[in-house]
Amino acid sequence: MKKLVSVVSAAAIVAAAASMSVFATEVTPDASGSPTPTPVNTTVNLGVNPTYTVTIPANIALETENNDGTRSGSCEIKAEDVILNKGKQIKVTVTSDFKLETTEGAILTYQMKKGNPATEVANGDTVAEFETDNSVTIDFSTTTAPQYAGEYTDTVVFNISVE
Repeated sequence: MKKLVSVVSAAAIVAAAASMSVFATEVTPDASGSPTPTPVNTTVNLGVNPTYTVTIPANIALETENNDGTRSGSCEIKAEDVILNKGKQIKVTVTSDFKLETTEGAILTYQMKKGNPATEVANGDTVAEFETDNSVTIDFSTTTAPQYAGEYTDTVVFNISVE
């Protein structure tokens, strides 16, 4: 057992003696063999690319029936792993005509609201801005109670940019 410890210790000493510092700049020795005192500059770099993940639900169900017969629901827009250039932010805007329609042609208008106090969102408005990891809740509600049965749908486009 002592021999094994001695061999391992010897190997460690040899490995330590074999290591050497490596510099990007050459330092030349003077006539006596000592290095000439020379300041050596080096640059330390770190490259960080902008990155982020914005999560928007694929479907938003207006499942809550309110006292007046209107329907409502909400969704969360979430930004995670946000690393942006200084002074930049993620901007989420919305494109929609805010009309739910059945395949039979029944139309039901709805509205989106953001913030507290809630403010109505119009076509082209910004619904969220993120500089860091965060989330925003968007509320949806029909403007009137449905008059006809059916599956009402609409497509809302969320546009994501960094500005």
